[in-house]
Amino acid sequence: MSLYMVFFELRRRWVLLAGAVVGLGILLGFTVWSWTFFEDRLSELEQLFRAMPEDALKLFVKGGITTFNFDVYYLFNFHVFTYVAILGALFAYMGSNIIVGELQSRTLWIPLSSPLPRWRIVTYKYLALLTFSSTVSLATPIILYPTARLLGVELGGKQLEWYFKLYLTLIPFYAAVTALGILLAAIFADRTANIVAPSLVIAMYLIDALTLGTRLEWLGKFSITRYHDALRILVRHQILATHIVVLTLFSLVVIMAAVILFSKRDITIG
Repeated sequence: MSLYMVFFELRRRWVLLAGAVVGLGILLGFTVWSWTFFEDRLSELEQLFRAMPEDALKLFVKGGITTFNFDVYYLFNFHVFTYVAILGALFAYMGSNIIVGELQSRTLWIPLSSPLPRWRIVTYKYLALLTFSSTVSLATPIILYPTARLLGVELGGKQLEWYFKLYLTLIPFYAAVTALGILLAAIFADRTANIVAPSLVIAMYLIDALTLGTRLEWLGKFSITRYHDALRILVRHQILATHIVVLTLFSLVVIMAAVILFSKRDITIG
């Protein structure tokens, strides 16, 4: 029954999943293709980037640039804002809407009328969304390698390995934002959660990025986005275990709180 429910939730979203993978693949291809135009004029491009306002670099890379190569270009133009801010907000929205959407459409009575306890219903929906986000994340480096080869951009084996690690470390981040969305759905039980969840992720991203190197940098510690440091992973080849632990513990605590609140909430569908 558990695997069936996870599969059922995924089957309802397979068009969205396919569209997300294809859409991101197109954006990825454009990013790699655009790099081929600048590769021979790297010094000019580097000067252009260094002339940019510091806040712009923080917003799209979340850190200072000490070297300039394809990896930095990829992070700046594609990965950080798209996968952390935009997809982070999207998965937070999907987390809230997987509950709120069914409440609004009055279809939540179907799983609620089953003999399954509420905590299992929430857990299975959560696992389905985790499978969705993990598929999107891991599909990216799989698409990147043949795309780069086709367009003549060399990615060594060690370099590709770090791209896989980059997207593997996105999974606990997506687990955290999805859990946050579900918790907000359990609290509000209406479309307010669908507004607050993605807005909160975007706000945390902005606070995290724009306070780097300032007296207010400590505020970023309260932001989920702080714990996916793409620049450190891909350029410095460092993965902080504390970041993985923080995201994992956050996800567990938040989804447990969501399950408790949802189980105790009086839900009327009619």
